[in-house]
Amino acid sequence: MFDFKGLLKIIQDKTRRDEIKTSLAHTEPKINSELPKNLKDTEDLVKGLTIEQAIKFILWNGLWNQYGIFGDKREEARIFKEDKEGNLVEKDYYSKRYGRGKLLSIDFGVSNIGRELSYVHTGIVIDDYPSIVVVVPMTSKKDSGLNNISDEIKKCIIPVLKKDYPEIKEDSYILTHQIRAVSKNRITKIVGSIARTKLMEELEEMLFSRQTPYIKKLKNEQIEALEKRISDLEKQLQSLTKPQLTN
Repeated sequence: MFDFKGLLKIIQDKTRRDEIKTSLAHTEPKINSELPKNLKDTEDLVKGLTIEQAIKFILWNGLWNQYGIFGDKREEARIFKEDKEGNLVEKDYYSKRYGRGKLLSIDFGVSNIGRELSYVHTGIVIDDYPSIVVVVPMTSKKDSGLNNISDEIKKCIIPVLKKDYPEIKEDSYILTHQIRAVSKNRITKIVGSIARTKLMEELEEMLFSRQTPYIKKLKNEQIEALEKRISDLEKQLQSLTKPQLTN
């Protein structure tokens, strides 16, 4: 186990503030002594995984080393070379723009914590920016672990049947509580689209209800006020059109 407190003490040392922001890591003895311990902890962890889990970890770590926050390619497009039917085709998803409702295959990685989504899942595009896309993830029913989550989270889940949406490989759940912004370098494939479908409308309504409750409250109040106004006007109209009794 590495010395967490010792490293944190260096970060918190105000007298070394400028030094630790500019000097290279190899000049700090504490890092030279603690880094091998940290890497050994990681090695032991990976060796205790299944073969599949370990391979996914190694592949993701290699990707993070290149395109992660400290990688030398962090601002570059990730290029895919797909070997299909014997042909190599280069693809760049980083520089493209994606419309609302687009279905993308997203690699959420293996370095997430707790119930944060990991591995590759389909994401539904909610918004698009240069190099970043906001998505709501989906997961297959068999991988959802629905029995182990709280009732509150279950209220945020939308079921999707393959028979209704053939572009989706199997019956799935939309996880609106896992909405997030991700780098376009996490995109591994364009799956399809649910734009202008009943499912997209249901998703929009769920996001409106769960993510913007105050705005929903204001809209409901406006609707109620308009309904009352209409009712009052109808009563006034009825009184104006009601035949007047004469003596």
